[in-house]
Amino acid sequence: MPAGLQGAIAQLGWGVTAAVLLAGAAGLSVRLDAFHRAEGAARYPVPRAGVVRAVATGYEDVLADAFWLQFLQYDGAKLSENPATRRWQHVWAGLRLITGLDPHFKDAYLFGSWVLSDAGHPRQAEALLERAIARDRRWPAFAERPRYDFQLGFVRFLYLHDYASARHAFKRAADLASHPPYRDPYLEEAGLRMTAGMAERQDHRRLAGTIWKVLYRHAVAAHDRRMQAIAARALARLRGRRS
Repeated sequence: MPAGLQGAIAQLGWGVTAAVLLAGAAGLSVRLDAFHRAEGAARYPVPRAGVVRAVATGYEDVLADAFWLQFLQYDGAKLSENPATRRWQHVWAGLRLITGLDPHFKDAYLFGSWVLSDAGHPRQAEALLERAIARDRRWPAFAERPRYDFQLGFVRFLYLHDYASARHAFKRAADLASHPPYRDPYLEEAGLRMTAGMAERQDHRRLAGTIWKVLYRHAVAAHDRRMQAIAARALARLRGRRS
C-alpha cells in the first residue's frame, strides 16, 4: 500500500486502519477498532465525503468495504439495545458515503434501506433506492434494477403505506424481470403477486383479478401446481368480494 494512502487513512481517525495489501493480490486486510462509547450509546462517526474521496484514489471500493463492515457492526450493536430507547445516528450519511465510493454496492442499497426504514426514516430509504435505480440506468453492466424496484415497493408498502406508489414499483420490477438482461422468473412472479396485492388493497379488484389470471395461466403452462392453487384462491376471494 502506498505510504501516502496509509498515512491519510490513519489521519481519518474514525477507526479504519489499512493493514496489509499483498503484492499481486486483490484483498486488503482492514482492522476496525472497537466502537467508542458515549453515555452508554454506540457512536457511529462518519468522516466527510470530500476528505475520503481526496485520499481514496484507486481504493474507493476497498474503503467502501471497510466502511460497510463498520456500518454492520454499528447496526448489530443498535439491535441489541432496548427498542424503546434505541437511536440510530448518521445512518443516512454513512450509506451515502459507502454508495458514493462504490456506486454498485448492491447490499448497501438493499440492506441499508431496511436499516433506514427500521430506524424511522423510510423517506431516506426511498431516496437511497431511487439513487440506486438512477445509477443502474447509467451502468447497465451492473444491472440490479428489478431488485431495487421490488425493495422500493416494500418500503412504500410496509413503512409509508403508499399502496399506489408501491404497486407501480412492484409492477416495474415484474416487467423488468420478465425479459433480458434482467430475466428472473422468481422475481417476475413475486412482483406480479405484490402488484395484485396492492391493487386489491386499493380496491382495484378488476386489475387484481387480471393479474391473478395472468399468474394462473403462467402456472398452468409451467405445471406449477403450487402457484395454480395460490392464484385460484385469490380469484375465488375476489369473486366472493364482488358478490
